[in-house]
Amino acid sequence: MVEVDDLDSSAAALRAAGVRFRSSIIEGVGGRQLILDDPSGNPVELFSPTREEARPSATQTVHTSPDLPAPVGPYSHVAEALGVVWTAGFGPEHPQSGAVPDRVGAQTEQVIDNLEAALRVVGLGLGDVVKVTVHLQHLQRDFAAFNEVYARRFPEPFPVRTTVGSDLLDILVEIDVVAAHPAAPGGS
Repeated sequence: MVEVDDLDSSAAALRAAGVRFRSSIIEGVGGRQLILDDPSGNPVELFSPTREEARPSATQTVHTSPDLPAPVGPYSHVAEALGVVWTAGFGPEHPQSGAVPDRVGAQTEQVIDNLEAALRVVGLGLGDVVKVTVHLQHLQRDFAAFNEVYARRFPEPFPVRTTVGSDLLDILVEIDVVAAHPAAPGGS
């Protein structure tokens, strides 16, 4: 078997040189082939493998930072791939002291401080956020106080957001975000 990059051009050149073909071009899994006779009459297979177009790698880069609360499990603070950035869900723990405020408004302030620190790790800010997922321990009770802080801290136009009630362990609010680097396709 002889591998060629362009089977059509190779076949045209061989045909012009008077080479006898045993088959027409056959489309197969993984590529195209053509069987011809060499000068001694022995079969020779020309093969042109299917080549996928080059596309960006989806390899992710992960980051952690001492400026953020230590992960409580096996996860990173921030992951990025193809210009998109995802954060872990951040709670209201102060990164140095570990203190957690009592009320949802103060907890929301600390969570957003933590998110800003996470985004800074990759050179982004709240204005680069495109999606927010919010978990509130007491959705009906705390939504208004949470929303007041959120509306003040996130810049307009606001990112899309999902807010759900969740069973959170000893905290009232947790938020994770998706952001995009401005140079990424579709970024601003």
